Amino acid sequence: MHLEIKHDPSITIKQSFREYILDSLKANFLTYLSGVQEDEINANLNFTSGHNSISCYIVLHGGHHILLRSDANSTSSSSAFEMAITKLQNKMRKYKDKFNTYKKRNSADEEHHHFQKTIVDYDKITDYSFDIQDSEYILEEKSSIVERLSSVEAVMKMDIGGFGGLCYIDIETKSLCFVYKREDGNISFLDSKKAF
Repeated sequence: MHLEIKHDPSITIKQSFREYILDSLKANFLTYLSGVQEDEINANLNFTSGHNSISCYIVLHGGHHILLRSDANSTSSSSAFEMAITKLQNKMRKYKDKFNTYKKRNSADEEHHHFQKTIVDYDKITDYSFDIQDSEYILEEKSSIVERLSSVEAVMKMDIGGFGGLCYIDIETKSLCFVYKREDGNISFLDSKKAF
């Protein structure tokens, strides 16, 4: 497992705490990421200081497009880490059976579709009939993989990845779908009803 820890200059991360973090991540997640080689797992932690609190942000990248994210705030870096890792553990326990099924299915060479994501600065635009290729308005561009998932897997992936929403291709209907978490905490699904 490759571990990278970033932190604000005001926060001290001792070597003993760094080793504890690595041991905790290995002990807790190698069980859930079985089938993924230990050296394929990349763990990124970021500790930032705020007003009377420290935030810990954890991102775990595994094989087969696995992404786990969690964050927590507390009065110390150690307690913020403990809270963040506990959140991840709870999510993984919740989806343990479904997660193993998802990993097995996605370990095969299955077709994935790539989409280009473009973020545009609408505050600078007065005419909304602009050409998307007009680089004057583009803030960010990146491509992402859209996987073939069941609706249950899509919700699971959105939840354990800490995303607000997720675009996917439904394995049964073959249509492009979008799942997102509403402000009231409920889940909504959008279905294009068009085979992809």
